[in-house]
Amino acid sequence: MLISFNGDPSKSQLKEALDDAFAATDTASTSENYSRAGSVLVEFRKKHGIDEMDILKCVPTKANDRRVKDNTFGSIAAVCLTDLVASK
Repeated sequence: MLISFNGDPSKSQLKEALDDAFAATDTASTSENYSRAGSVLVEFRKKHGIDEMDILKCVPTKANDRRVKDNTFGSIAAVCLTDLVASK
């Protein structure tokens, strides 16, 4: 997962950002969830050109956003992506 992320964040930077995003979305910090989140973020970057770490940093700020139907990592990451693409 680290190799695929733009900017080559350190393992500790990535883990901290993921843990913050998971805490904000009540997502368990498991190996499976780290892998799934990483895959989603890489796909978002490939399709939309927004760096993974920018999306990750946004997730805790959008928890409970009125546009999110459920407070899941994927839903909030999608709202962050939408906002970041719009501001690009």
